[in-house]
Amino acid sequence: MSVCPGDNIIQLYLQKQKVANLFELLKNLKRLETLVLRNFVDLPEHSFLSLRKLVTLHIDNTPLPILDVTDCIPSLHNLILSGTSTEEIQGISNLRKLQRITLLFLPLRHIPSGLNQMKELREITFVNLNLENLPQNWTSCKFLAKFYVEPVFFDGNEKLYFSDTLTDIDISNDIVYEFCSYQEFCIRMIEREKVTLPFHLKCIICYSLFRHPCTNSVGHTYCRECISRWMKLRLTDPQTNVVLRTKSIHPNNLIEILLQEFLEKHQNLYDPVSKILSNPKENLATNSSDPSYFPLP
Repeated sequence: MSVCPGDNIIQLYLQKQKVANLFELLKNLKRLETLVLRNFVDLPEHSFLSLRKLVTLHIDNTPLPILDVTDCIPSLHNLILSGTSTEEIQGISNLRKLQRITLLFLPLRHIPSGLNQMKELREITFVNLNLENLPQNWTSCKFLAKFYVEPVFFDGNEKLYFSDTLTDIDISNDIVYEFCSYQEFCIRMIEREKVTLPFHLKCIICYSLFRHPCTNSVGHTYCRECISRWMKLRLTDPQTNVVLRTKSIHPNNLIEILLQEFLEKHQNLYDPVSKILSNPKENLATNSSDPSYFPLP
């Protein structure tokens, strides 16, 4: 295939080729948006550095022990790896526009660091990976519409947490999950580890860390939901039993700041990078009916 500098090629499909100068070939394709590489014998390192407008990258049945996307392909929306030898994916958090990631039949053992903090992510499909664990916290991915992992293994009663702003998401049947806010997830992880909780950050109604701390008319602070439920039954202060003149409550910003500082201090108990990452069975390339995935024959 002859490609000249300035060629307006936007879709490229290469199969069963041993291209020694793949980088030289690709660096001239400034407008390339879709690249599919199949059955390559060897894939040179840093082959994609020049593809600044690439939207879809699919690599199939190609030796690729490490995929490093650090400082390259800033426009990538769709990443598909199928039948490669990939054991590690580096720099994926730099793909800030990534919306869809599909990994099929790889020896990958760990989810790429930072994947669960990518705010534009829409779809995740992992099939037949040798995953040793999954990050529990996916609350930063507020646009997820699909989360499919097969198989998935958890220890004990582990579950995944997704953003409480999600209204419709397709999740694998084998995954135990719950919707909650990021702060709620952090609090649950800390309480599960039975960390000693400071008295000034505990609600005396639920005996847990404050959730949305609010102060009543006599100056005492409780969880917003706890004190709201309390005042529906009785118009008194839970600590002193003093009758309240009003049901009004307002956020306690100081306690909220102290709570955040406490959560950050114990970040190693809930942060997926600190805690976890540091310590369909057909070929989608030929069977996908979605043209946005693989628009090439």
